[in-house]
Amino acid sequence: MDVSKLEDLDRHLFIDELIKHVEDDNLRLLQKIKNRIDEVGLELPTIEVRFSDLFVEAECEVVYGKPIPTLWNAIASRLSVSEIVSFLFSTLTS
Repeated sequence: MDVSKLEDLDRHLFIDELIKHVEDDNLRLLQKIKNRIDEVGLELPTIEVRFSDLFVEAECEVVYGKPIPTLWNAIASRLSVSEIVSFLFSTLTS
């Protein structure tokens, strides 16, 4: 089939259908491999990765009007203001 002779919409639909079949074929192949590994009882090797003295640095983009993503702000955003006030009030009156 000469795809260049198809109109835009037909060409687009044809290519979409081909891509869908390729994805299905890949999924089917991976499923067959998994089933075969399970059938023969092959245990795949596992890797455990451990870190010591790990330091993580990240960049963060702060959006105007949004709080800086700190642990305190994450906890505070999960709780409503009324919950915080009632907790503080119950703590002070106890």
